[in-house]
Amino acid sequence: MHRSAKRASVAALTALALAAPGAAAAATPPAIAATGTVTFEVRAAGAAYAARALRSRGLAASDDLARLGFLSVTVATDVAASTLAQLTSAYGAAAVAQAPQRHAFFTPNDTNFSPRQALALGSVKALAAWDTARGDGVTIAVIDGGFQVTHPDLVGKVVGSYDIVSKTGVVTDSSLDQLPGHGTAVASVAAANTNNSIGIAGAAPGARLLLVKAANASGIITSAAIAAGIVWATDHGASVINISLGDPVSDAAEAAAVNYASAHNVVIVAAAGNEHTSVMQYPAAYPDVVSAGATVPDGSARASFSSFGPWVTVAAPGQSIPIALPLLYDTHDDAKDGYSVWDGTSFSAPIVAAEIAVVKSANPSATRTQLVATITATTTATDYGFAHGLVNYVAALTVLPRLHPTARATVYAFSPNADGRLDTTTVRYVLEQTQSAVARVFTSTGSLVLGPLNLGTNKPAGAYQWTWNGRDRLGRIAPDGRYRIEVRTSSRLNGTLVLGVAAANVRIDTVRAVVNSVRAGYSTFYPARDGYRDLVSLGATTSEVLTAYSVVITNLSGRVVATLRGRAHAIGRFALVWNGRTASGARIPSGTYRFYAIAYDAAANRKVSTKKSVTLSWGRHP
Repeated sequence: MHRSAKRASVAALTALALAAPGAAAAATPPAIAATGTVTFEVRAAGAAYAARALRSRGLAASDDLARLGFLSVTVATDVAASTLAQLTSAYGAAAVAQAPQRHAFFTPNDTNFSPRQALALGSVKALAAWDTARGDGVTIAVIDGGFQVTHPDLVGKVVGSYDIVSKTGVVTDSSLDQLPGHGTAVASVAAANTNNSIGIAGAAPGARLLLVKAANASGIITSAAIAAGIVWATDHGASVINISLGDPVSDAAEAAAVNYASAHNVVIVAAAGNEHTSVMQYPAAYPDVVSAGATVPDGSARASFSSFGPWVTVAAPGQSIPIALPLLYDTHDDAKDGYSVWDGTSFSAPIVAAEIAVVKSANPSATRTQLVATITATTTATDYGFAHGLVNYVAALTVLPRLHPTARATVYAFSPNADGRLDTTTVRYVLEQTQSAVARVFTSTGSLVLGPLNLGTNKPAGAYQWTWNGRDRLGRIAPDGRYRIEVRTSSRLNGTLVLGVAAANVRIDTVRAVVNSVRAGYSTFYPARDGYRDLVSLGATTSEVLTAYSVVITNLSGRVVATLRGRAHAIGRFALVWNGRTASGARIPSGTYRFYAIAYDAAANRKVSTKKSVTLSWGRHP
């Protein structure tokens, strides 16, 4: 570091140390975002030194951008204003700026997503909401005629199934069902496997499913079976229950089951019906049920078939909705591929149920009453002939109070194989106020791998970290694949228990890097600097991204004579150039040498290639 730069940094830090916490900035400061943490970028001479000095004073300062002349400081929201004042006093207002937040723009790659699903889910702002919450950790129960649990868009999402009539876990459709495949269709709209390059996307991509079959052997569904299904789903962990069934006649047992679910903090969503009248349909019309009416695909008007009236709570698209179907019952269009496009409030209901799951995943402590009030208060003000308008996922996410912990993994891909290279991953999380924290690890399909692990009770605001060694609850190394590490927090705000959740995605990869096709550019080279084969390229090919690689050259006795090193490399051929000398520049005698490549993938798995030969000649070339 130049002395002048160091003096400037010391002067700035002295000013920082003397600045009063509430000192006003010389210029109008940037607005402080209402999020868990705020990051300030500071342009400073000797940025690396300045960052170290700030860290010694307890600030989370980073020198990652030091080579660009910046340092960054991340603080909790409640001290952001005072920190900004200190930084601007020390470095000058022009040198301090708040770093804007960036959010992932998530668009799933499911083949049937565009254009119909994109239009329907876009109209209720589901796509934008997925950048904040996707229903992770929330279970939606679907009560219907039957299901194909093994459908590609449901497999892995189902955490439980039950047949009310047979008292078994087998919930397969019967050919005598009123509408075979209907249950699979409804469940897929709510929470289909998403971003898996096939089929459709679920409106709550991260939610889990409980599937409850209510049809008997003749395909008949009674209100008694629905009532029993409500009770079973409530007792088995459902936060939301979807019922896309109905009839104009109410039933005392069914109403009692609705009350039972409500008393246990479960939200029931039911389809309003396709009768194109204001005649009440049940269970949708019970007071404690959220009833869903249908709109056209873009949400601009009520669908012509939808039932209506003040007893219909909210609206969601229900026309031309892509759905999944068992192949056996995929007879509604020309393509027998397990997918189709259907109409009905049956598909408006799971879009509403999914909204509740998304909101609850961001606000785990939210009660049934709070959730219902939230989704009804944030609808688009449009006259559909319902009690409220079109649901709005994004608006609903902004209403309920919640904590804002943040988390990120220091290493995305790691390899817990005890080789000393990336054997663990560390999640760094930030609490914006005093909270209690618990860690859990889930598979990509939501199965619990590890936890809950208590990270601390009433932890002060600040930055913390937790390291996962890749092992599950039984101490076994978890299989290769993607995992989600969640840090769930809790605190009391104004006497109310409020929860928060932060998550980081990681991947276990214990498979050795791929290296093949080892070869030299020339079989013989002549490093005489005369322009003819003065250098030789030595390398191989790889089918995965490498974080580092090297080429080792040995004599015929196996003694290493030179090592060439390279950095990250994309898929394809990689090579390093050898000039026939050692690292110190000494000439290596003429002769035949062997070489091999060593490659490291993103998880630091090491692969040594086969050996090949190259001949070095300091004599005249042919």
